[in-house]
Amino acid sequence: GDGGSVLMCCPAQGLRDFALDYVMDEAGGQNEAYSAVAEEQVHHFLAGNDVCIFAYGQTGSGKTHTMFGPDGGEEPTESEHGIVQRVCTEVLAKLRAEGEANTHGGDWKLSVA
Repeated sequence: GDGGSVLMCCPAQGLRDFALDYVMDEAGGQNEAYSAVAEEQVHHFLAGNDVCIFAYGQTGSGKTHTMFGPDGGEEPTESEHGIVQRVCTEVLAKLRAEGEANTHGGDWKLSVA
């Protein structure tokens, strides 16, 4: 949910309080992660702004799962898709809709690095 903080004992610094904008628990799914992290950023990107979604955390904390979905041999269901798949799906859908509605001509170029 919204906000929170973590109090940590840091060597040579003592207690430090870290404020958090949003906290998800284990029950939070990929939909919640996308809504909390990426949905607004996609709108900024489509408005012409640069956007970066950066996953940082302890090994094994779920960064790759959150960004790309479950690991394994089977194709994930749509509800299991990570942030990357969801962002690409939304951006391409918006570009396709813009292209269909575009009466002024012109082309889109999309590159991913």
